[in-house]
Amino acid sequence: MKPTLVYVVTAARSIKLLDGQLAFMAQYYDVHLIASSGEQAQDIPANITFHALDMEREISIWKDMRAFVQMLRLIRRLRPAIINYGTPKASLLAGMASWFWRVPKRIYTLRGLRLETMTGKKRQLLLTIEKLISACSHQVLCISPSLLEKADELRLVKPEKLAIAGAGSSNGMNMAKFDAQQQASTLSPFREGAQVIGYVGRLTKDKGIDDLVQAFQLLTPDFPNAKLLLVGRLDADHGLTEQTITQIQNDPAITLLGYQPNIAPIYHWMDIFVFPTYREGFGNVAMEAAYSELPVVTTNVTGAKDTIIPNKTGYLVPPKQPEAIRVAIAKLLGNPDLRREMGSAGRMRILRDFQQETVWEAILQHYKGTKKEEQTCTKLSNPKQTS
Repeated sequence: MKPTLVYVVTAARSIKLLDGQLAFMAQYYDVHLIASSGEQAQDIPANITFHALDMEREISIWKDMRAFVQMLRLIRRLRPAIINYGTPKASLLAGMASWFWRVPKRIYTLRGLRLETMTGKKRQLLLTIEKLISACSHQVLCISPSLLEKADELRLVKPEKLAIAGAGSSNGMNMAKFDAQQQASTLSPFREGAQVIGYVGRLTKDKGIDDLVQAFQLLTPDFPNAKLLLVGRLDADHGLTEQTITQIQNDPAITLLGYQPNIAPIYHWMDIFVFPTYREGFGNVAMEAAYSELPVVTTNVTGAKDTIIPNKTGYLVPPKQPEAIRVAIAKLLGNPDLRREMGSAGRMRILRDFQQETVWEAILQHYKGTKKEEQTCTKLSNPKQTS
């Protein structure tokens, strides 16, 4: 009989973060997934047991208490040998519940630190929550080397509890699926000779969109054929300046494409990919861009800086520095050979380090090698003692 492995994420849309991984782990474990209900749950493989448990992303005292009680009951019933929780609310609820039942192996997949762009009491609250989740866990599995360094710097947990699977990322890249998606027929809106600078992701302040738009304005006098392509939706709480919004709406050289269900072929429209974020866990879109043989300009911040090899597959620039972004883009626009060289090197790195199977095997080794508690699962094996 296979041991039980439970994954927990907050929202159903986060299931995509585990694409393929659940089926892979089902070769070795009886795999269960806990998440809020949603249409994405329909895509879960038939050999994975799904448990709908609605969780609010933001703080909601009464709903959170109800979800915690449900989590306690569900984990008690499943009695997992291993539990892996990621995304903030799911990690808090599942971390505490699995600690209460003394699940033998409790792994917190740290996908990023929202507190990095927060200040004051909200930052302190988020830091306290991260420390609580980490304290409930045997291991904190960081999805990038710099995220591990930041977690250590913040003293979220003892250094020996921090780990990373392979070169990083939480799930690697499904290259076969991406290759198939890139074959989709798409018509570029740009004329021949346009130099397209691309961005994919949410359009928010924390993603550095203010800086990117400013950098583009500084760039265009020297590169009149430059175009800026923004692929993604504008969040309701985007935090962007009115000047940025006006520029995006009125500048004919800026194309706002909005959310796209298949972004794979759109990378072929671009000459350069820019990812000016203020914080990340890893940066999957930068990985996809590199795989698409694009040089990547990104910021020297947690998570993002792990997506490139500086000066080989792209350029690192300081965050919140439009002029630095402009300089890096200008170097690449003015040198087609350098673009091709960096793009080729970037693709080779993704092929080498971020195949999904490579990442999954590394995670599997953490499942097999994580230390057990000295007193293993005493409450789970004797539930009557806790009732």
